[in-house]
Amino acid sequence: MTRFDVLRSVRGVGAVLWLPLVVGGAISCHKGTSAATEAAQTSGTLIVTVVTPAATFPNVTISGPSAFDVAIAGTDTLIDLGAGKYTVAALTVASTDEVVSTVYTGVVTGSPVTVTIDDTSQASVAYTARPGTGGLWVASSNGGSPIAALYSSGELRANQSAGVSVSVADAYAVIDADGDLWIASRTGNTLTEYLSAQLASSGTPQPAVTISGSGLNGPDGLAFDPSGNLWVSNAAGNTVVEYAAQQLTATGSPAPAIAITGSALSGPARLSFDVSGNLWVPNPGANTVVQFSAAQLQTGGTLAPVITITAIDGSLDSPQAVAFDTDGDLWVANLSASMIVEYSPGQLLVGGGVTPAGILTVAGGGVSLGALAFDNSGALWTISVSTSQLLEFTPDQVIAAGSQPPGLTLAVAAGPNSLAFNPAPDGLPIVSPSALRVARPAGHVRRR
Repeated sequence: MTRFDVLRSVRGVGAVLWLPLVVGGAISCHKGTSAATEAAQTSGTLIVTVVTPAATFPNVTISGPSAFDVAIAGTDTLIDLGAGKYTVAALTVASTDEVVSTVYTGVVTGSPVTVTIDDTSQASVAYTARPGTGGLWVASSNGGSPIAALYSSGELRANQSAGVSVSVADAYAVIDADGDLWIASRTGNTLTEYLSAQLASSGTPQPAVTISGSGLNGPDGLAFDPSGNLWVSNAAGNTVVEYAAQQLTATGSPAPAIAITGSALSGPARLSFDVSGNLWVPNPGANTVVQFSAAQLQTGGTLAPVITITAIDGSLDSPQAVAFDTDGDLWVANLSASMIVEYSPGQLLVGGGVTPAGILTVAGGGVSLGALAFDNSGALWTISVSTSQLLEFTPDQVIAAGSQPPGLTLAVAAGPNSLAFNPAPDGLPIVSPSALRVARPAGHVRRR
């Protein structure tokens, strides 16, 4: 490797950038003329052409004989290569965007490529957008014609209608680690998966997978755990169940791998995992938010929560959805009150009747809040079920709390019930280890 240009990686916050090694104050890319002339008799050259959209950082690797392994950040010419086969690989990358990134998949042409002595070989990489990414999915029951609509970052900023909407059943939505859309039908008692390739345009796609069976009874909330298992809250059955990752690969009616029951569950709604793999469940029927530990989730059964948060002065009033921010604070949306409450990590360790660390009230009131999601900048998005609106609170408003007018109000289809950014911000929510490995630019904005 001493005769080759060596690339080294520099990691920024939530980013992977690839930069050439600087030698003697200059970028070393090629040999001198005399060395190149000599090498031409014993080595070959490989040109790799990389085409990427604006605001993305390519992540392309080339491996080959004698443990050759380098990364390039764009079109490059590799000289003085030994003869043999070289493999060009392109990792998934994501664009820069303060609201939601677009995921791009690299398509490699000409790999493996054979390098021969005294000749030039070529390969190429073209990055294309993965369907269903780069936007916020808003799922709505829509008066008997449920849809899931994808609002791009540009459409959200411009207060425009969604460019893509797919007809689905009941539409309680979550995105899995591969960017596929999962929908829970509360009335049909099914879970359906739509592959990212099916989300490129509006229409009525056929589910790739449909899960049914007695384990589903009014499914409402969906969340993937760190191992890619899907957890479902059954609002009508007062249970929380898990379908193992391997049960989600084919249509069928499997019995849940894990089932949690107990008096602590009362109409359980939209779920969320914390950084330790504990599951948090809001209970509209009891005005509580409860936590089941990662250890409890291994066995299920009739369980008492490890932590129970109860209301003080109406702080929890039919809590419908929970979401964590990047600081580990838990936010709770109340269906029967125009407010979102915040609990600090310290408060989450003890539970009980604790005064929220923050209360964000929708100025003017009159809304019923039913979902929560943070974007890349730390802005908080929610839905008003009563007025069929999408609401956004800026990072500054989130920090200030108190009574705030939404920074953005967008009319959506009737009966909105859930939100899912695709992809979610780094670390939000917790996803499977097989999650998209994306190279993100430096400068990712945290809320605090």
